[in-house]
Amino acid sequence: MLLGHEAARGRLGREHELREAVAQLAGDLDADVDILVNEPADGLVAASEQIDLLVMGSRGLGPKRAVVLGSVSRKVVDRAACPVLVLPRGASAKTEALLADAEAQAVTRG
Repeated sequence: MLLGHEAARGRLGREHELREAVAQLAGDLDADVDILVNEPADGLVAASEQIDLLVMGSRGLGPKRAVVLGSVSRKVVDRAACPVLVLPRGASAKTEALLADAEAQAVTRG
């Protein structure tokens, strides 16, 4: 039983860290944290019925033919009730470069 208590404490600690990180990143945006215990794709598909846009990351660990989408993101994209934006692993650096280029072009044209 002791091992179960330690695991629960560790899970609660990670959940607290996650909530703090989301609050910091969200700033003044309305963001919710929902910890899924069951199959991730099922939980995300259920959540998609109550939101306008689902943004999720993909670690790209699916079969080789699934270049960007992993197994969870593929299931969610196929079954979601709302549009899904999937950001592949490493997308943050590429996104920052794309935004910087767009800002530079806006300044040049402006």
